[in-house]
Amino acid sequence: MLFTAGSVLLQRQKYEEARELFRRSVDRFPESQRAADCHLMWTWCLGKTYEQSPTKSHRLAYAAALDEHLELFKESETTGSAHLMYGQFQENRLQDTKAIGHYLSVPLKHPKQAIADLSLVRCYQKILNRLEAQDRSTSAWRKEAINRLSERTNDYGEDPTSLTISQSKVILGLIGFYLGESTHDSTQTTNLLNRVINACEIKINDSHEKTLWKEIELSAYQLKIVLLAKSGRHREAEALIAQIAKAGVESLLQLLNGLSLAAEKASPQTRKGIAELQLQTCNSLSSRKETLSKEQLSLLERTMARSLILAERTVEAHSKYEALIQQHPKDLLLRREYATSLSACDTVSCHHRAVIHWQYLENQAEKGSSNWLSYRAEVINSLQMVGKISEAARLLKITELLYPELGDETLRDKYHSLHQKIDREK
Repeated sequence: MLFTAGSVLLQRQKYEEARELFRRSVDRFPESQRAADCHLMWTWCLGKTYEQSPTKSHRLAYAAALDEHLELFKESETTGSAHLMYGQFQENRLQDTKAIGHYLSVPLKHPKQAIADLSLVRCYQKILNRLEAQDRSTSAWRKEAINRLSERTNDYGEDPTSLTISQSKVILGLIGFYLGESTHDSTQTTNLLNRVINACEIKINDSHEKTLWKEIELSAYQLKIVLLAKSGRHREAEALIAQIAKAGVESLLQLLNGLSLAAEKASPQTRKGIAELQLQTCNSLSSRKETLSKEQLSLLERTMARSLILAERTVEAHSKYEALIQQHPKDLLLRREYATSLSACDTVSCHHRAVIHWQYLENQAEKGSSNWLSYRAEVINSLQMVGKISEAARLLKITELLYPELGDETLRDKYHSLHQKIDREK
């Protein structure tokens, strides 16, 4: 009765009242078959309270409830859900390493395994991004990601019809980690990709989630082209692009536009190979511009700009970006791409232009937000690079006074690095 009444209150989003009923049930009937379920729901309600009002007392209460559940109900099936909740809690607190431990503790075959696995992909990627930003080796963490996810995806089975959207995304994440390795088993990664592509072909024609499966199929083809290029099989990559082109210009442009991102973690040689494939196809499309819509032309120009960056033809790329920004001055993603490229160019002239675009992005972001702090750091860095040390130091001091926590660990590291660079210049 108490469990049923609590569940009804949950549906009405009356979390505090539901929490009391679930706890009362656990205390009255600790040996009941429903005890673990009631305790988990009580814990979940505490999590909702913390989510709505993230105070220290609510955080400690939620963490204590999760610890209690894992201690009291070690043998219960509910421990998998508790570990998933604990992982999400730690991840939201930017504790990715602790979160990984809990996500890995969600058992294979658990109904929420794929959610945990997708969370693992996300956490491992954040750790790798942080290490790359610090110019530290990613080898150990990348190997761990590959080993752990390989073990867990083996449990998905070979039948492509049984693959879910979440499982397919996990496999694509695993392949992304493989592509960051200098050497890997290309046969294994090709087989994994083909499983996803086969699943997409089946599910696109027989699923109410057609749009999501099409997005996964596009990502899978992009990774396959990168994989072929990495293996030196450029003819096969060209043939695959030609095959996709038969589906129409829109499909081809979407494919080309995402290739740069898919190739981002590959070797310089592979990135250049991908860039040449992109540019070759883009030039072919440019020869028949009159058949393209205004939106398609804009996407083509953006794809060419990204391809030129990948090919390290920065002068041509920057010219493309300048023209695109004049046409689309409020496109923040476009401006961010351009500003990032200008900062990577690392010349005084590029940094002078970068300041303008980073300041624009900063002014559009909510003050103190993660994006704002990231853009402010880029402004300070570019000011320092063009020799405006006093202005850079003043902005850095103001930012640290107003927002002493400076966002997450990656941002704190970035600001610490700026401090060191500016102190050396003084």
